[in-house]
Amino acid sequence: MSANGIIHKLKWKDDKVKCVCGLLFARSYMQLFHATVCKALNDTEAKYDTIIADASKIQSRPKKKHVEAINIKVDRGSGLIICKTCHSAIPPNMLYNHAYRCRFRNDTEKEIKVNVDIIRKAHRYLLTPKAGALNQEEFEAWYKKRSTEEGPSIPGIKVFDDGYWCNHCTYAAKTKIVIGNHLNTKHMVGRKPSEFTPGSVQQIISNGRYKLYMRVSESAKSDHDDDEFDA
Repeated sequence: MSANGIIHKLKWKDDKVKCVCGLLFARSYMQLFHATVCKALNDTEAKYDTIIADASKIQSRPKKKHVEAINIKVDRGSGLIICKTCHSAIPPNMLYNHAYRCRFRNDTEKEIKVNVDIIRKAHRYLLTPKAGALNQEEFEAWYKKRSTEEGPSIPGIKVFDDGYWCNHCTYAAKTKIVIGNHLNTKHMVGRKPSEFTPGSVQQIISNGRYKLYMRVSESAKSDHDDDEFDA
């Protein structure tokens, strides 16, 4: 089943399932991961053989409550998917892994009861227009643009006012050591204070290849609930 609820007939090839986009995957990976982010599967206009969901399938359609169940929200300004447990944005194709890893890492298993079915439904809901969340392609475009410019902070993610901005490019860091290493290796100008500027930064995503501090415009900060970060 695709993220939008359409059930597709997929063909087997050897011991793998062939997606309508042409890629081959093991059945479990196809069901849990690829089916939720594949553009071909989730395109309601795609001209592929489909089976219309029956009444029982319709009753199990994903709802907003499934997103709330795993303590996730969508930032209405940016469309980013935000984890309210660890205060980090989540790339759409990393939702499953994050939902499990985050609750284990932050010891919230007793408070957040999740299973594969709930996460799958939450992911399916987030890919519907009603949710207002970015899909993976839109997220990649947002990240590429935002990582090269100043911008407003994302609500629900901590802003560090004691960060540093490189004077030669758009790089930002939280500590003097990191910004100094950047200046020395990328621009070869040493670690002199004159080569960087104090500034507010925000780590939108806390792990993976998207782990990067971004510049936050002083004049465009979003209002944050200070109690949200008491820990």
